[in-house]
Amino acid sequence: MWKQFIDAIAQIVTLTQETRQNKTAITETRQQLKEVQEEVKELSRAVERLAYEIHRVGEREAYERETLALRLENERLRFEGRLLAERLNKEQDN
Repeated sequence: MWKQFIDAIAQIVTLTQETRQNKTAITETRQQLKEVQEEVKELSRAVERLAYEIHRVGEREAYERETLALRLENERLRFEGRLLAERLNKEQDN
């Protein structure tokens, strides 16, 4: 009977120690989880910033292509105007 009583007390002590260890492990895990969640938030913000920057680069590129197309069109029109002026001068000379 005393042996059963001592075994029960030993088991209670062991379970108490394991419970404390588990609580400590749970607390540490919760802290690690909070840190990981914060890192995920930071990464999400970084991805959002990158997506915004990529969008802006696309807009700038489109603007630059449009500007270049307008410049080329302007040069073509000037060139055609000079050709037309030369033809008119030649026709007037003849």
